[in-house]
Amino acid sequence: MDITLFINNNNVRFIKTDDRREIICYNYFQMDRLTEHCPKGMKNMKRLEIAADIDNLDEVTEFIDEQLEEVGFPMKTIMHIELCVEEIFSNISNYAYENGKGMAEITVEQLSDPERVCIIFSDSGTPFDPLSNPDPDTSNTLKNDKIGGLGIFMVKQQMDGISYSYKNGCNILTIEKLL
Repeated sequence: MDITLFINNNNVRFIKTDDRREIICYNYFQMDRLTEHCPKGMKNMKRLEIAADIDNLDEVTEFIDEQLEEVGFPMKTIMHIELCVEEIFSNISNYAYENGKGMAEITVEQLSDPERVCIIFSDSGTPFDPLSNPDPDTSNTLKNDKIGGLGIFMVKQQMDGISYSYKNGCNILTIEKLL
């Protein structure tokens, strides 16, 4: 397995090529300047690479829950984050890959100053920016004719930060929650 570090536009990315030569991308951290060390305040980082299959949702949520409990998030916040994780992973599972088969990478970073957790979802599926659509009109949801968009809207409402980028053939969605 090869891992290569790419540095471009103050972005540090790892490109990992697995045995099938499928490219999986990571956009781990933004840096104001390049240094030889992890960004200031990074305490811990754990990764899960898993088939983007809805049947793996329980494994993904268990992985996230373990990290959040370790950090000390209250149970109510963990439940909110878990709901967001379920929405994002199910979107990757259902829509990222045309043939329905592909991989997803979930990275949990514990950061300080301020205390927070970033959860990064990466896939090499069809490019799609879930943040590009306007927020839905929620003033009268019963008459809302348009299907879709409410899940990402809910993620935006629950999290303290959310960002998307598409780099080197990879969708990268990052959510952030303050402790």
